[in-house]
Amino acid sequence: MAPIVHRLEKDYSDDIEFIYLDVLDSTTNILKDSLGYRSYPSFFLLDRDGNVIESWVGKVDGADFMKVFDDVLVNN
Repeated sequence: MAPIVHRLEKDYSDDIEFIYLDVLDSTTNILKDSLGYRSYPSFFLLDRDGNVIESWVGKVDGADFMKVFDDVLVNN
């Protein structure tokens, strides 16, 4: 997944901030719980207020991310 995510980060860096959490770091437990984190890998798209717009679990095709990213960017 890393190559897909890093490519998306490069392509969308002007509009979306990508943040990575170490799921093994216990200091992230409160945030993981608030997001509804269940398993690795998990991806969350948040709005400016920190609300989850979309989430994905497991292997995700880059086109699936792009569709949601583009929809959100056009409509917000």
